[in-house]
Amino acid sequence: MNFIQGEASVTQPVAIANIGDVLNYQYAEAGVYDVKVIAKGGAV
Repeated sequence: MNFIQGEASVTQPVAIANIGDVLNYQYAEAGVYDVKVIAKGGAV
């Protein structure tokens, strides 16, 4: 899966993980962000 965290000034995706893995991300500042998680099929 790709994690796109919604900060315009940061290169996206900020993290890539396998489905079922735990992914942590800490924002530089508190706020409201639009995030997206893109899950890919098992054959990837």
